[in-house]
Amino acid sequence: MNNIINEIIGWAGIIFGLMASIFQVLFLNKSQNTESFPFEFILFSILAQLLFTIQGIFKKSATISISRLITTLYFCYIMYVYIANIIKNNYIFSDVVKKSLLTSFNGLKQIIINIINFFKNLINKKKNKKKINKCNIY
Repeated sequence: MNNIINEIIGWAGIIFGLMASIFQVLFLNKSQNTESFPFEFILFSILAQLLFTIQGIFKKSATISISRLITTLYFCYIMYVYIANIIKNNYIFSDVVKKSLLTSFNGLKQIIINIINFFKNLINKKKNKKKINKCNIY
């Protein structure tokens, strides 16, 4: 029984954390402002979340693995924006180099956005399914 309650709390935490991450990523996507994030914080956060993901896999805990993987992707996106801003604002790179670097980063950005959209759609489908089930009861 405690295991079930533990998992329910974990999944609720994942949902709230995912919602917070989605709002932050959408805000970051509009503002492109990463000045408040030190590079070291982003780097160590990625490493920490990857280690927590591996720990979750070893413990065979879906809640730990999934939540830490989502958080890893979140910090990877922040790192992407951070590096993209450095490339855009750095005058050492030629325009051709800037364009090629930013194009490859845009592919990574799109992968992360697709993963986030997948989870958003998954949450919306569950909400819609509950609404449909409630309608069928009446």
